[in-house]
Amino acid sequence: MLRNKSVWTSGLASGTWSWKIVRLRTYLLHMLDYRVGDGCRFSLWHDLWFLGGASSQQFPKAPLTGLSFTTKLSVVIIQGAWEWLGHSGRALVEVMTILEGHPHIEGCEDRIFWKSNTVKFVTAEAYKLFTPQVPKVYWSGLLQDKFMIAWDKFILWLAIQGNLSTMDKA
Repeated sequence: MLRNKSVWTSGLASGTWSWKIVRLRTYLLHMLDYRVGDGCRFSLWHDLWFLGGASSQQFPKAPLTGLSFTTKLSVVIIQGAWEWLGHSGRALVEVMTILEGHPHIEGCEDRIFWKSNTVKFVTAEAYKLFTPQVPKVYWSGLLQDKFMIAWDKFILWLAIQGNLSTMDKA
């Protein structure tokens, strides 16, 4: 399936529902806040810890650094600071200068936060993010009557939509 890749950097495939969820990543991209801690959970190249994007997209010469694509951030974080001394490569100098001070290392475990007005993730808020907001139609109250039979509601709805087959339509 992903084979040493991240959800954020893998190509799109068609098929199962899980790949359809992967297509939502463009919406999720701006709703997640990555906080770098010890670096044990985040991939150096694939996760979105670097300024809202994957560092492999920022640095196309990433393979030339000598660090594999499966490398975790913990390899370059030692005692809460960036430590690149044990690694070499011309492309690594570019990476080091851009990363200097970005992002701030918090010294705890790596965490991903949902950016929202509430403190915790709320499913209803995520649902609103993915559903289009449309104005309420004027006739919606007609179908809310609890004493109306479901079949009658359906017929009324078809008539309102102009899709009711009658003898007038031939």
